[in-house]
Amino acid sequence: MTAKIFGPVNTPYEAKISSSDPIFYQPEYPFLPPKMKFVNRVYHPNISSQTGAICLDILKDKWTPVLTLKSALISLQSLLSTPEPDDPQDAQVAAHYKRDKQDFEQTAKYWTEVYANPNAEVLPDGVKPEAVARLIDMGFGRSNAI
Repeated sequence: MTAKIFGPVNTPYEAKISSSDPIFYQPEYPFLPPKMKFVNRVYHPNISSQTGAICLDILKDKWTPVLTLKSALISLQSLLSTPEPDDPQDAQVAAHYKRDKQDFEQTAKYWTEVYANPNAEVLPDGVKPEAVARLIDMGFGRSNAI
């Protein structure tokens, strides 16, 4: 199963759809949390900018059997609104957030435009549009081609 969530209003992720990798229920579910990570790259202190791994307490040691996939996705959306840089998944992004929140938000918004929107015209510096087009023609998704 995959999930898609909209970025929360008044955040750098606003109105863009973020996708998670297939959500895997462990055999011990609901006694253990589902396994989740982002497919597209997200610039956030609690999400790995390289792998999409998510640092969210209810997906780890705070999970209880009364929680559901819906509550996990709502918590994930809340995490996008309220980063926790003191418990980071990505230390460099967390340091950026603490050092210059305004610049962090600009970078996060740029990444959201580039990676969360499959039809975005914006490309990261140094990426050639024709190379991306070739990879897409070969069957790679846009976010994988960038």
